[in-house]
Amino acid sequence: MKKAIMYTEKAESLLMIISMVYAVIILFLQVILRYVFNNSLSWSEESARYMFIVFTWVGTSIAASKDRHIKVELLQTKLPKAKNFLQVICSVVCLLMSAFMLFYGIKLIQIMHVNVAVSPTMHIPMWICYMSVPLGGALLIFKYIYIVGQDIKKCFMKEVQS
Repeated sequence: MKKAIMYTEKAESLLMIISMVYAVIILFLQVILRYVFNNSLSWSEESARYMFIVFTWVGTSIAASKDRHIKVELLQTKLPKAKNFLQVICSVVCLLMSAFMLFYGIKLIQIMHVNVAVSPTMHIPMWICYMSVPLGGALLIFKYIYIVGQDIKKCFMKEVQS
């Protein structure tokens, strides 16, 4: 499982790099065209926006595996003996939220597909633009299954040692 996580993170990092570089190049080109040549690309801002959305949803998965998400640690601070147990609960809640995101992301794509919605300037199907939501959910589920397992192992290892 650890190897699969490692390969997934490499693919995620590559996707993040590609989407970020693409967005920066397109926006830079747009600025140059607009202010130097007094012309612009009608699709550039929309395209960059979708790349930033991909970057964000894939980035949430990397943040999860590196434990970089914002969290409230008040209970863990106030109840240090229950810290590992509370971490398990927190990870399970994140896993459930990821499943929620995947489920409703797929529903959103189905709605967009049925309604044949297209993006305003690029005229690509909106369901393609929204694919990053269930992709992010699926990546998070994969990561949180591993994280929950690790947290449970830590929780029980601590109890056995006590």
